[in-house]
Amino acid sequence: ALTEILVDGVGLGECSLLLPALNAMREAGRWSVLIAPPYAVHAPAWAAGGVDFAHLAVVSPSCRRDGLWAAEQALSGGAVGAVLCWAARVEPAQIRRLQVAASGSATLAFLFRSARARTEASAAPLRLLLSAGSRGRLAVDLLKRRGQPCGRTLYLDVPRPLRWNDDHAVARAASAASSPRSQRPFAVA
Repeated sequence: ALTEILVDGVGLGECSLLLPALNAMREAGRWSVLIAPPYAVHAPAWAAGGVDFAHLAVVSPSCRRDGLWAAEQALSGGAVGAVLCWAARVEPAQIRRLQVAASGSATLAFLFRSARARTEASAAPLRLLLSAGSRGRLAVDLLKRRGQPCGRTLYLDVPRPLRWNDDHAVARAASAASSPRSQRPFAVA
């Protein structure tokens, strides 16, 4: 089935949320495809997450329609393990086509859209709204799912290259402010 992930911006941990699924594809020897990612793929971050570049393809279409077509073809082909597609605007009929293609295959399908699309109709059986939580956590609201509705926000710890530590940052800032070196221009605390 198609999973629609609604998020404003990038860098909240939206791709980290999918790393366990992408790692399962790697272990199975299956390909993952990124279609129209908003920025160039940062190889060190993806590699640190365990993504195998020997089984990763990036599609950079020249127009939005081509990206959605590529996603539909990747889902329909069945040779790919996971499809991650980013789209700024998607018509409900296009989402329906992606859902039909995903339901007929064993391929994981993820469609990233803006959080503004939360009020639009969608054929995706799972819709997640992601936002920044406290202390570097990822807040997940389940807008649509099969079964009982979930009325609460879920907070997830997502893998980060550095640990979140408020106490350390506060101590470092206090130390820098009290240091005589901090009064000089260009001083490093």
